[in-house]
Amino acid sequence: YSYISVPCGNHDGAFGYAAAQLAASVLKLNYPQIETCVESKFYLRYDVGEFSYLVCHGKDEQFMKNGFKINLDDNTELKINQYIDSLDGLKPNINVVSGDLHNESMSRGKKFKYWKVGSFFGSSEYCMYGWGNTPAHVNYHIISDDILMNGTVELK
Repeated sequence: YSYISVPCGNHDGAFGYAAAQLAASVLKLNYPQIETCVESKFYLRYDVGEFSYLVCHGKDEQFMKNGFKINLDDNTELKINQYIDSLDGLKPNINVVSGDLHNESMSRGKKFKYWKVGSFFGSSEYCMYGWGNTPAHVNYHIISDDILMNGTVELK
């Protein structure tokens, strides 16, 4: 198990970063075997077996505009590919994950899988207006023997 937090959430601001640091510290104190990471950059990168993950909120911190689309489009794929090309040592299976729209989808780019994931807290008015009312849910990936299994748990 691991606890990973990314910045630029539009609901919690600076408080969210402090709360994530506190959660990571409490987890480490009580469960020292759990890996924790609270990132301060837009993307957090981590590797599991043959998989590289680039995880982000999906919108920029200052203006919360021009976020990643629910489904991969040419412009978003180009931006992500440019970032991927600047990185060394990526594994063969690249997954880009963001959750700013509180809704889920998966698209495939030429170099990566593009995952939009739901929100543990449910949908916001903005998300409901654009993409419908989605219940609170958690999306997960389980990697075993370099096989990726994924799914959703709805929290009704």
